[in-house]
Amino acid sequence: MSKRNIHLLFILLTIFFCQPLFAHPSCGPAPDSLLKLSSSFEQLSSRTRVAAARELSNSRIDFNAHQAIMQQGKTFVLIKNEIESARNFLRQGYSYQVIRYEIDRLTEWKVLAGEGVITGKDDLQSVRNLTTTSILLKELLNRTNNRLRQIIAYHNTLGQFQNKLDSLLMDSVMYIVPNDSVALIRYFQRLSVLNKDYEPVRIPLKTALDSIEQLEIKVNLIKFSLESDIAETESQRKELFGKIGILEVGTFGRGINNDRPFREVVAFSLGKAELVLVFFIVNHFSTLILMGLFIIGLALYLAMLNRKTRETGIPEKLNDHQLALKHPFSSATLLVITIFQFFLPLPPYVFTGLLWITSGIALSVIMRNSITPHAYRAWIIFFVLFIFVYADNILLRQSVLERWLILMLSIAGVATGIYVLAGIKKHEIKEKLILLFIGLMVVFEIMAILNYLTGGYNQAKTFMASGFFTVIVVYLMYWTARLANETLQISLKFQKGNEDEDQREQGEKLEKKVPFYLYLLFFAGCFILITRNYYFYQTMFEPLDEMLIATRTIGAFTFTYKSVFIFILVLFLSGVISRIVSFLAADNAAIQGKTKSGGLGSWLLLIRIAIITLGVLLAFISAGIAMDKFAIILGALSVGIGFGMQTLVNNLVSGLFIAFEKPVNVGDIIEINGQTGKMKSIGIRSSVVTTWDGANVIIPNGDLLNQHLVNWTMGSSRRRFDILLGVAYGTELEKTKQLLLDLMSKDPRILKHPEPIVLALEFNNSSIDLALKFWVPHFSIGFDVKSDLILAIDLLFRENGIQIPFPQRDVHIIPSPEQDETPPGADDL
Repeated sequence: MSKRNIHLLFILLTIFFCQPLFAHPSCGPAPDSLLKLSSSFEQLSSRTRVAAARELSNSRIDFNAHQAIMQQGKTFVLIKNEIESARNFLRQGYSYQVIRYEIDRLTEWKVLAGEGVITGKDDLQSVRNLTTTSILLKELLNRTNNRLRQIIAYHNTLGQFQNKLDSLLMDSVMYIVPNDSVALIRYFQRLSVLNKDYEPVRIPLKTALDSIEQLEIKVNLIKFSLESDIAETESQRKELFGKIGILEVGTFGRGINNDRPFREVVAFSLGKAELVLVFFIVNHFSTLILMGLFIIGLALYLAMLNRKTRETGIPEKLNDHQLALKHPFSSATLLVITIFQFFLPLPPYVFTGLLWITSGIALSVIMRNSITPHAYRAWIIFFVLFIFVYADNILLRQSVLERWLILMLSIAGVATGIYVLAGIKKHEIKEKLILLFIGLMVVFEIMAILNYLTGGYNQAKTFMASGFFTVIVVYLMYWTARLANETLQISLKFQKGNEDEDQREQGEKLEKKVPFYLYLLFFAGCFILITRNYYFYQTMFEPLDEMLIATRTIGAFTFTYKSVFIFILVLFLSGVISRIVSFLAADNAAIQGKTKSGGLGSWLLLIRIAIITLGVLLAFISAGIAMDKFAIILGALSVGIGFGMQTLVNNLVSGLFIAFEKPVNVGDIIEINGQTGKMKSIGIRSSVVTTWDGANVIIPNGDLLNQHLVNWTMGSSRRRFDILLGVAYGTELEKTKQLLLDLMSKDPRILKHPEPIVLALEFNNSSIDLALKFWVPHFSIGFDVKSDLILAIDLLFRENGIQIPFPQRDVHIIPSPEQDETPPGADDL
């Protein structure tokens, strides 16, 4: 507080306390001097009030000016920060040249996709050209929308920078000029620095906004053009589909440009096919990589099965019938590709055909020397004809040469089908289900010939291709089911073990019967693979697809049926993979005479837990479920644990302790609750122990840790056995000891280190007790060695005259003196 303000405050306080004294009525009339003094004080009070009001106004002005300067400083800092953010964002740059190049490419691809349908229309539209054009235009529209979203996001960011800078620069506080000279100089310095910083950003920011707006306009024009072309294409497809009947009349020759060389038709078709194929591979590259990994993993699994089959001593004739084991890579390729097709979202025909050709090559390797020569020749002919049909179906425009090719392929299909069906009785073809579809193929090819004769191009080509597709798909599906069944049967055989010899003999005869529902799945799978590239399939299942991807709401939780299916599928696959890893790494009951796995069993539990945990996380991510929902589920589980799941959690946690501490491992010989057996498996919740009687005892992991557990083979598989025996008094102990030591040294199953020993224990009532102590390399053979030694010792003692005494008692009957006469029969005693 200033000196002047202190002085004024003192005067005001004096007036406040003294004014009541002068005005008090008890004092009587005041003299003139006092009246003059009072008048002076009133004048002083009035002046003081005016001065105080003026000081208050000046303080308010100073306060407002100070606040304005502070707010102005904050605004300067905000503008500076925003300029730096905009400069850094602009320094990152934007790929304008790449986008312009992509726009040019989109324009070129759009022209190529619409050729023959949108531009340069053919008089007769082919089904294949319309389908390929529709796929390409939708893919181009999808790419355009993705790029447009990126451009709009970048445009919005630039616009936010510009709007924020403009709003800060237009703030009125920026234009309050300080009255103080020092503050005024600082104000102009800040303005000068701000202008220097803003000018290098303002022009590039405006240029970037103008450029991105131009790109957005161009991409929007391409988008609108693509949407229009798609609508036109779908209209033509719908119109052509409405004209489809059993026979198509008078379309051959229409639209054939005799001036267009066949080479040009091929180049045009291959250009579109290549574009479709590249787009599909790029969009689903991760899925295709996953398919390749599944092929490699399944091939390794089948190779492991083959190795274990040989180690178990399964008869060679059984192994000959297991084609999946003889050709692991080819079988894995066929199984994975055939099954994986159902998880690919409507793959284009050019890609589907390549998958079928790859699977067909693998099937050719598998079927060689495994079916009759007649059936194998039939397959090879069908497969070669299918390759020609695949090549013909890639052609998108009709030509004279293709017209003759359709006729020749249809006739070849009829001839091959009749050749196969005619040799049923002679060659005893076992694949009766395939013969049914070969007959259906012959019908299709006859319909193709009839449409050819009536001049129907699209119908002839459709029937011709559908006939061969039917046969190839049925072959692939049939052999996939057969190989999968064989693989499953062998896996189940190893899982159950082969302790019982009768069960082993029955297990060698694999079950051939197939449940009825599998036939339904077989026909449904064939129908989907054959027809899903046709227009009617897409129109029929489009509502189903929309239903699967439609968003559903339960309270605040949103989901789709597709996300639920993906969630369940990922969880199922994680469980299957964990079991496969367990099978490949663990010792199996079917392999006899193997030593323990060296601690892998408990680590295997951790691997399974890691796989399942990763599967759960991937299931949540794949289904699009937010992790906060996962936290809610964990909270609900914690409540459940508190109320009634303590035992379950105890077993789960005990499983983790067993995995880390390794008090017991797979293959160990343990004793618990008076039962002795071999640890067969260690699970997440419980473990399985196989007793010597062949029973599998399921023990919760918590019981393994809470009860007294004896592990006979924890540190080593070696085990010491004892044999107790007695010799008669008078036996040469040194000779007996040496004989026993020599006997044990001759047995190769008894370890030399530690050495076997013979100890004299004690003098018993009727014998001198001895103890034989020896070590065997593995617990499982100890009882056999002990039994053989007992038999050998008995024979050895007989040969050397050594007696093994047994307790004897002499009973003396003394008659009572009181009895005078001998009881009857006493002499006989």
